[in-house]
Amino acid sequence: VPGGIGTLVPGGGAGGLPGVGGGGFGGFGLPGGVPGIGPAIDPRTGLPLSEHTVKLEFKLKGGEEDTFFVLSSGGDYTIDQSHSGPESEQSLGINGIVASITDVKKVRLTYSVTEKHADINEGNKGQFTLKGSAILKVSKETVLGRLGGRILAATATVDE
Repeated sequence: VPGGIGTLVPGGGAGGLPGVGGGGFGGFGLPGGVPGIGPAIDPRTGLPLSEHTVKLEFKLKGGEEDTFFVLSSGGDYTIDQSHSGPESEQSLGINGIVASITDVKKVRLTYSVTEKHADINEGNKGQFTLKGSAILKVSKETVLGRLGGRILAATATVDE
């Protein structure tokens, strides 16, 4: 029966069941893909979901070098760090989306980085923000930009 239960309709919903499905292959199907037809599609990006895990390593270079890493198989990632003491406060937030890992040699991602410093004794405050997107070549360090007086670089490693 057209539009009946179990029928795939544009947008991925099963006919007669509001809110079920959504965004499958070519606008038809359910999240997770359809076996034998194609990979699962991320409804936010329209790109195939990953079958790999990527390790993203971020380095802040200049002065004291800091390194942070996070694992992702696609989707959102977050690294947050803060410290406060009697004389100073510092925070760093790295957020973004691993948009696709369809090729084990390249990783597409977005990033948003905010670093804040406050010297309580001197009354000085600083905030630096960097936002963008990149396609990283696996195992190759890529400079994403300058954050205050330091350089932010990222390296992606993909399991095979």
